[in-house]
Amino acid sequence: MAVNPLQDIMNHYMWCFGSYFIAMTIILFNAARSLYFFLRSKKRSIYPKRGLLDLLISLLCGVSLYMGQMFQGVLADNNVPGLYQWSSYLWLLCLASLALFVVQAVFYIKTPSVRPRPVITEEIPALHDESEPKPPAEQDT
Repeated sequence: MAVNPLQDIMNHYMWCFGSYFIAMTIILFNAARSLYFFLRSKKRSIYPKRGLLDLLISLLCGVSLYMGQMFQGVLADNNVPGLYQWSSYLWLLCLASLALFVVQAVFYIKTPSVRPRPVITEEIPALHDESEPKPPAEQDT
């Protein structure tokens, strides 16, 4: 009984493909967080802008999906059986992840920032201590 290594790899490829689902789930979670922060900012006058780290994580997940597409190319060069089925699933995941990333980026940009603009003055205001009595005002005579 001969064992075909490529057939054996494709029998276990679904375990590798699970990591692509996890990457898309992370992007979906980050897009939902971005939408949540945007909707919450509408109820408050000032709400912190959050999500830059989420954008970076989503970008890294997108890079991992791109690497998966490159691996599909390696499998295509070796004429692996069942490749086109897995490739179409991965294309669907990549397109859905790209759409979610765009949604996340748009809501990140639209969420207002928390930092108010500083007011620049020339003078430093004096500190008044209420415990000390104030000196009487001088009268002009």
